[in-house]
Amino acid sequence: MSRLLYRWLLWLHPPRFRQQFAEEMLWIFDEEAKQDIPRLFADGLVSLARQWLVRSGIWKLLLAAAGALVTMAVGLGLLPALRHGFDFIKLDSAKGVFTLIAISSLLAISLTLTLCVIWFRFLRRLRA
Repeated sequence: MSRLLYRWLLWLHPPRFRQQFAEEMLWIFDEEAKQDIPRLFADGLVSLARQWLVRSGIWKLLLAAAGALVTMAVGLGLLPALRHGFDFIKLDSAKGVFTLIAISSLLAISLTLTLCVIWFRFLRRLRA
């Protein structure tokens, strides 16, 4: 029964990984199953998460979503500060509200792009 569950866990891995490593992982399971089944299942779950999140590129989508949330939070956080600096914007009209949101969004996007450039330059120095 535990071997069947482990095969199912391997089946959940990406196809490329499964083709290359499933037989070897099953062999290891058969060899070690008598001693430490929970550790083998934990290792299989970690492998599953690693393969789908890191190697498949889903992490890029998660990182982009997190960046969008940070940008939105910064933009909304700048609204009160911008309101005091831009007294000429009248918030009693839709045009004024839109202008204030547009300015805060541009500042937040500029901050995000600046941080990305700094981050990628830092990574390039680490690789060199």
